Amino acid sequence: MHVGIVSWRSYGFADWLSAIRPSLGNEQLIVCCKEGELESYSEALAKSNAIAFSPEKMHGILGWEKSGNMHTIGHCRNLILLTSQILAGHENLVFFDDDVFPSGQSIRSFRSSFEKYDLVQGNYLGDDANGIRQMVAFFGLLENAYAGRTNDFSGALLCLRGKCGSMPELQPQELKGSAGGVLGISSRLKARMHFAPTTYRCEDHFYEFYSRFKLKEMKFMDPGVSPEDIPLALHSRECGNLDSLVSAYLLELRSQIAEKYLYFKLAGALPAIMNGKHALVRSNHFDPTAIAEQSAQESALQKMQTAARFYLSKNPPEEVAQQLQRFANIKLEDFALGLAELERIYSDFKVEGEKLEEAARSRQKKSMENELRKLLVQV
Repeated sequence: MHVGIVSWRSYGFADWLSAIRPSLGNEQLIVCCKEGELESYSEALAKSNAIAFSPEKMHGILGWEKSGNMHTIGHCRNLILLTSQILAGHENLVFFDDDVFPSGQSIRSFRSSFEKYDLVQGNYLGDDANGIRQMVAFFGLLENAYAGRTNDFSGALLCLRGKCGSMPELQPQELKGSAGGVLGISSRLKARMHFAPTTYRCEDHFYEFYSRFKLKEMKFMDPGVSPEDIPLALHSRECGNLDSLVSAYLLELRSQIAEKYLYFKLAGALPAIMNGKHALVRSNHFDPTAIAEQSAQESALQKMQTAARFYLSKNPPEEVAQQLQRFANIKLEDFALGLAELERIYSDFKVEGEKLEEAARSRQKKSMENELRKLLVQV
């Protein structure tokens, strides 16, 4: 089994890698990190027996030109997918983000679940990563503060920085969609589907949902999956600035719109709830404005803006008030995406897929394999 890691944190990667490596057993690590980090992390990477590269390094091996999306999470995951496929097509691949702390049980759970499924969806213990659920948690923390149950705003201020804690309604043993930070892709699937190389955070859910739609012969988890089949890992987010939460919420809205456009272009369909289940329903029209309004409604924007104005009337601390005001003033144009931007996202996905397929079947595959294996020695 291969373990793929995309390093995107600004610091602490070497310590994190040293801490989790014993839990991963003898699994081969494939790490994609920033160009300048290869040298600074070289000792930790060498001790972890990792094959490591930057997007720039891999583009050089593949003969690809630099691109505007080469540092996106989706593109880095695609480079790891390709590396795994070239080195050992028969190996399953597990992704862990560098703010996730897997255990030995996480690995054992992946191994067991790969016997049943082609896509193994894990879940987080600890911090939640969804900007919409975090915003719901933020208003819950404000309610507690004003009700006297916490008597201070420390939790709300921490939540504004992106550390809202686990959502009470989210049980880690329940399947809640794809968390790319704890995700397993079988050897069958890794050659058939790739991630969307976009700055919008839809690459994980899109990978899962579109795989289900396009590759019906593959085996996927369903909502009634046994809890033992869901790998768990501790998720610990970094604290950001005070504007992190509102920015994360806006990014979720934009990401929903981008993901819907990908479905529309690729499948001629849009996501909807049918008989209580998520499905893609045929559609011959995509109105960016209407889709943006729909995403706002699905994300309870108006309802939470009403809550923001209510708490503003209570004279909260200045730092809280600033973000409440910012949230209350969100308008459609703050998150709507135009057709030109949406077309670029779709084009990037199509072009990426063509390049990956060409590289995987290239006559130069053996030489690429040799170059990739040298990365293990050079680290």
